[in-house]
Amino acid sequence: MGREIVEQLLKAVRERLALLEQYNTPAFAGWERDPVRVAAAEHFLQVAIQAVIDICAHMTSERGLNGDATYATVVRRWADVFASPPDLAQALAKMVGFRNVLVHEYGDVNVSQLALVVSSHLGDFHRFIAHVLQTEMFRSTDKKHNA
Repeated sequence: MGREIVEQLLKAVRERLALLEQYNTPAFAGWERDPVRVAAAEHFLQVAIQAVIDICAHMTSERGLNGDATYATVVRRWADVFASPPDLAQALAKMVGFRNVLVHEYGDVNVSQLALVVSSHLGDFHRFIAHVLQTEMFRSTDKKHNA
């Protein structure tokens, strides 16, 4: 059951990344000046980051580790338990912080910061996905799952 939930969440991350990656194409040049595209980018990032947090929470709770942990604590625990490279752990912590800005600062999101995340940090999501797929949850059931 746990793997299926994580797979659904990974799908949500991948779908949002595919949408956000369009923002880095010539067809989306100048998107930072279009309030509809800015709002969409904010939403896509918020959903992708929340799915990352939920994956971390689910995977660590399967080991009995979460309790009443904050999002930042959940991500740190995931990084520790699943031996995430330190730079990925740091990127995940920054994701949680940016998600908080997106959720709680409403109209005060800095569009330049948003554009920087979209142009330079989507790779962090891909690295996270790759790391999740290397965990025991996926390695130990690949043969059963693909049979």
